[in-house]
Formats: sequence, structure tokens, C-alpha cells
Amino acid sequence: MASRKERLAFCFNAIGKEFKKGACGCSDFPKDFSIKDVSVLTLLGEQPMMMSELAVELSLTPGTMTTKVDNLIKKKFVERAFDTEDRRKVYIQLTNKGESVYNVILQSHLDMAGDLLKKLNSQEQETYVKLTEKLIL
Repeated sequence: MASRKERLAFCFNAIGKEFKKGACGCSDFPKDFSIKDVSVLTLLGEQPMMMSELAVELSLTPGTMTTKVDNLIKKKFVERAFDTEDRRKVYIQLTNKGESVYNVILQSHLDMAGDLLKKLNSQEQETYVKLTEKLIL
């Protein structure tokens, strides 16, 4: 039998995959988007980031991250922006088109969270949310 830690890790991994697949399956969603593309837009939806920060967050090499971002720039989902105080710093940020896709991702996450919570009664839902917040926040 798997340990609690292994079972929890499996559950988090499975939930993460479902959220990402759910976003990619939306009718409003670009068909050629990968799960990594979803991850990039989700991170950038929170705030613009430097390429090196994105690479660390996504566990990608700088070269792979550059290729990924260049492809998203070509598709006009993200753009490079120079820091106003230090022009050596370049941030990657969402374009209006990228912002629209980010909003689709957020809505799909909300829809999936609602579907998951429906499997629990009201008390279980509250307990689950409180425990998850305690673990994550």
C-alpha cells in the first residue's frame, strides 16, 4: 500500500493534469496549445516575469524556455517588455490575445473545481478547501 505522502502526491498530480487538460479542451481554446503553453500563460497571468524566472518555475532549461516563448510571441499571445528603470531587464507579459486565453484557462479551472467539489457534501467541501489552503497558502 502506498504511503499517505505518495497518495497525496498522486492526487495533486492527477488534479493538476485534469485542470490543464480541461483548459486545453475548451472550445474557445487554441487547438495547437500544449500543457506547457497553458502553464506559461497561467504564470504570466499573475504577473510579467523574466525568462529565467519562467524557466525555473517550469523546470525548463533557458534554451527550451526561449524557444517556447518565441513560439508564443509569433502567435501573439505574449510579448517582451523592457524594464523602465533598467533596460537590461526584459520581462515577458501577456498580450490582449494572451489575456483572453488566460481568462479561458481561469474559467475552465473554476468549472473543474466546481465539478470536483460536487462529489463532496457541503461539510466535506468546506473541510477540503480549508485543508488545501492550509497546505498551500
